[in-house]
Parts: sequence; C-alpha cells; structure tokens
Amino acid sequence: MKYIIYTLFTIVFATGCANSKWRSDTPPDYGTQVSMENAETIIKEYMKTSLKDPYSVQDFKILNSDPKKCFWKNIYGSFYPNYYGWCIIHQYNAKNSYGAYIGLEKHVAIIKDGKISGYDPKHLYDEKDSGGMTSSFKY
Repeated sequence: MKYIIYTLFTIVFATGCANSKWRSDTPPDYGTQVSMENAETIIKEYMKTSLKDPYSVQDFKILNSDPKKCFWKNIYGSFYPNYYGWCIIHQYNAKNSYGAYIGLEKHVAIIKDGKISGYDPKHLYDEKDSGGMTSSFKY
C-alpha cells in the first residue's frame, strides 16, 4: 500500500513539474486584430444576451484607444489552456434586476475572430506577461 501511494505521489508530482511552465511552447493565436468599430458592435451584441435589461444601457464608452493582445485562464493552473484574443476595456451604466441603475462600471471584453471569448475574466494577462496579473488591464 505504501508503495502504491508513493508511486502515485511521484507521478502526480512529476506531471505537475513537467506542466508548470507559465505559457505553452506553442505560439499564441490571438486571431485577427479587431477594429474599434467592430469591437463596439460585437460588445453591444453580446450585452443584448447577457444583461438583465440590455435596452437600459447608457453612457457606453470604449476606454482604450487600440485593442491590446491579451490572454486569460478560465481556471488558474497549469492544466488549463490559455485563451487568447484582443482586449477592449469599456464602461457603461445599466439597470440591475431591481430596475435601478448601478452606475458606471468598467469591463473587459476579449475578442477573438469576431466573437467574445471572455468577459471580465479573473486572471487576465497581456502579451508581455511574466506571470503576474498585468496592471494594464486592472479596472
């Protein structure tokens, strides 16, 4: 029994060490760069299906001047893949479930090949990332 536990521990430890690289060896695929006009359209279409009252959106504004390459991890850890795309930082005011406006809030949409691949992810990094959450996307 002791041998089995030791063997399992060794396999798990060795696998974890082998996959502990921060980024994969394959080149990242960010997709085609999105224009700011297309980004606004894509985000507004996404909001129609994700907000409680999409017709209440006020003061929509894109905050960054150009899309930035970025990637995110759905769940932090070496066994989960990275999702690459172009980050668009934006803000808007909309109604909540109770019908009250919540005030201006900032959000990040990650767009890849004309689709939202992530929205307000917890672990977001830019293309020059060295392992910590980048300050360029904190909102």
